Amino acid sequence: PETCGQCHDNILDSYHKSNHFRHLKIRKQEQQGPNCVTCHGSLNSVALNVNTVKQTCLICHNPKSGNHPEIPEKAEWLLNKFLSIHRLFRYVTVRGDSAQDRDYVKKVNIKIESLSEDWHKFDLTNFQKEVTQTLDSLKAKRNEIRKERTK
Repeated sequence: PETCGQCHDNILDSYHKSNHFRHLKIRKQEQQGPNCVTCHGSLNSVALNVNTVKQTCLICHNPKSGNHPEIPEKAEWLLNKFLSIHRLFRYVTVRGDSAQDRDYVKKVNIKIESLSEDWHKFDLTNFQKEVTQTLDSLKAKRNEIRKERTK
């Protein structure tokens, strides 16, 4: 994590607040525990997506291990919702009145960056709350834009 954190300092800060990091610290003498490489591979890293997140989480979170086997499904569902945020954000930025919606777009862009950091805390309950609020806000803005365009 310290190597990755040289470029991804905000992500590292979030990871340091996670149960995954606490587990890694506890197991340090055994060199076990989830870290950046567990999910992203080595320096030639990949970002998880809705097609890969479930399989990655299943490595540790599965019925056989009994280690929160519900997590892979929930992570996949949440990442799909996060993708919906990106789609709606694109809709708002392309179809909205750029002058009128500039402050809104700026705030949501900051929120999306914050959600990327929050994902690395692995607190899926809080992440779900934040994703739901952001998604609801974007849906309302999209509906507002649609209403304006039909006038």
